[in-house]
Amino acid sequence: MNLIELSELLLDETKAERYLLEVGILKTFTNCDKCESIKLGRIRRGRYKCYGCKAEWSVRKNSILEGLSISCSKFLGVVKLFEFEFTASKTSKELLTNLKTTKRLFYEFRL
Repeated sequence: MNLIELSELLLDETKAERYLLEVGILKTFTNCDKCESIKLGRIRRGRYKCYGCKAEWSVRKNSILEGLSISCSKFLGVVKLFEFEFTASKTSKELLTNLKTTKRLFYEFRL
């Protein structure tokens, strides 16, 4: 991905989420993990709902972003700055993200 494509994704959260779905970082769900029902729907705030057992979960479930409070666009920025060999603290300052979150992502990238 070049910088022009990245800049478009950094400015539009829905495009960034769509990109992460395309590359497989975020998962698409076809059935419920709890009851195996295929009656799923997308509801408010980008969450999924099973109409069989009424369970709800985030689009971030089972991904590197699960449990992190960072937007998809900022996540892409962290990935790019990691690629450019920025430090975690410098990346955190440049993108205005939480240092602990950035360090955790850098750790996961290194694994």
